[in-house]
Amino acid sequence: PEPAQLAVMSCYGAMTSLFSPRSDLKRLIRRPEKGDRRVEALDGVRCAALLWVFALHSMNHLFKNFFTTEVLGPPKLEDKLLKQWWAQLPMQGASGVDMFFVLSGFLLSRSYMKKNQGSHISTARYATSFLIRRFFRIWPMVVAAVLTCFLLAAWVPDFRLHWIPEVAWSQVLLIPQWVDGGLDSELRHLWSVSTEMQMYLLTPLLCELLYDRAQGRRRCGAFALLGALSLGCVALRAWFTLGPADMIEAQKLDFTPLYTSVFARISPYLSGITLHLALQQGDASNRSMMLGLSGLVDFLAVVVMVLSVHMGQDCQPSGPGRDIMMQLLDPMSLRIWVAVWPPLFGWALARCLFRVLCASSPKQDAPLWDHMRPWFLCKVFLSIRLWWPLAILSYGAYVMQFIASAFLTLFLNGELGLTTVDLDEDDLFGVTWRVAVHFCLWTFISCLAALPMHLVVEMPGIRLGQALDQALCARDQGDQGKDVEDAGKAGQS
Repeated sequence: PEPAQLAVMSCYGAMTSLFSPRSDLKRLIRRPEKGDRRVEALDGVRCAALLWVFALHSMNHLFKNFFTTEVLGPPKLEDKLLKQWWAQLPMQGASGVDMFFVLSGFLLSRSYMKKNQGSHISTARYATSFLIRRFFRIWPMVVAAVLTCFLLAAWVPDFRLHWIPEVAWSQVLLIPQWVDGGLDSELRHLWSVSTEMQMYLLTPLLCELLYDRAQGRRRCGAFALLGALSLGCVALRAWFTLGPADMIEAQKLDFTPLYTSVFARISPYLSGITLHLALQQGDASNRSMMLGLSGLVDFLAVVVMVLSVHMGQDCQPSGPGRDIMMQLLDPMSLRIWVAVWPPLFGWALARCLFRVLCASSPKQDAPLWDHMRPWFLCKVFLSIRLWWPLAILSYGAYVMQFIASAFLTLFLNGELGLTTVDLDEDDLFGVTWRVAVHFCLWTFISCLAALPMHLVVEMPGIRLGQALDQALCARDQGDQGKDVEDAGKAGQS
């Protein structure tokens, strides 16, 4: 073939190696069989975290048009709704982000902490490989979201009112919380993606301090170091809430470092790393020790998880939906609670996941009670195949949820009669079913928008990161082979 034909064939081969929508769609429909590295129970946890965050965002958008800043519905009706006990569950959806951080800490430390099987890869090269794969796992979807916002702003005038193109570069660089106005646009929810990327940058350092890859085991004092780092996170949050910063009184709490700083939110991530170290296959003695602890520890973890339904860190004294917290806690106790909540919630979730993942299947001839053990039932529920498609689309749906916000707020709510403008102040039933339907539509539209992005952006981005990493490995192996060959020639001479 001619050189031009070779170039075209090479480009075509590269494109087909990155884009494989048919196989990706089959994988989305059919969950692969359980392997040594897959933890099926985490699919249900990931879905729970996503739906919890969606519940918070969908409820907020039902009472306010974030594009025109118009207040929707009677304020007294909103106050009445938010005083209902069940309404506190969606309003504490910020804890769903902490669930994602716990999962990321567990999965990424599990990916990084592997025994060095006789290879001569340096720590810097190993960390670079890890970061390349993680960067191309999350960054392409962020770029796709920014480009989609530019298209919507060009076609939809009301969307243009809430889109700030001047700060779009901060979203692309994954630093929106460091730029003035970076969290004021419709992509403000991507602060968590930026924070997670910063956690990725810290992961190689943390894992090298905690795990000896040459020996294939954790280092002495690993758990003590993780505990000390979590206490440092609590101290920083206490300074933000009790110190001169006094961020809890801010009108926009979610725009302050208390909410977006990586060092103020890293404790749940550390809890995920702790979970991995406790579950290591070669650490049987530690597992037996933890399972042998008093049931009081498990009871406290379950209590914290139950409290998360009504209480969390996202507390604004001047904001809505915090009535139960404000009634139960005095101002000083409220500040302390906000300071300790993410570390406390991360520990409780990690503890519960430890018991769930350690729950073994009962024998076939076991009595009925053995099949009804709570931790085993939780494991079965979280491992249902129904969670698999939503778990695969979870990241894309989270990133692209602004499409659901735009279509529901600007178009569908009025057409479907979901607006709360014409409701009476006492119509609690009417607003309740609207909240439920709005949440379902929000989830459906977000997943629908995430599906094509998953096939043409997310999965090709993952393969691109893998290809770049493999290319670097091949180059390093070639350099090592050349060095060996040169050394051999020098020895012969």
